[in-house]
Amino acid sequence: MDKDLLKYLDRHFSSLDKRVFLVDERLSTMDRRSSVLDQQLLALRERFEAIEDLRGEIGFVVEVVNNLAERLVKLGDDISQRLGTLESYTRYSYIHLEHRVGRLEATGKLEATGKLKATG
Repeated sequence: MDKDLLKYLDRHFSSLDKRVFLVDERLSTMDRRSSVLDQQLLALRERFEAIEDLRGEIGFVVEVVNNLAERLVKLGDDISQRLGTLESYTRYSYIHLEHRVGRLEATGKLEATGKLKATG
C-alpha cells in the first residue's frame, strides 16, 4: 500500500476510534444514570407501598375512632337520661319533704327555728 493512503487510513481510523471512545463514555454515563434512576424508582415504589400501608392503617384508626365516638354519644345520652331521672327523683323528694314540713308546722310540732317540739 501507498504511504499516503496508510496515513489517511490511520488518521481516519484514529478519528473513528476517538468517536467510538466518546460514544462509549456517553453510554457508560447513561448506564450510570439509568442505574441511579432505577434505584430512585425502586425507592419511590417502596415509599408508595408504605403510603398504601399507612392508608390502610389510617382507615382502621378512623373506623375505631368512629366506633368510639358512637359509643361516647350513646354513653352521653345514657348519662343525660340518668341525670334527668335523678333530677326528677330529687325534685319529687324535695316537694314531698316540703309538704311534710308544712304539715308539721301547721300542726305546731315544728317551731319556726326548725326544731321539733317535745310532745310529752
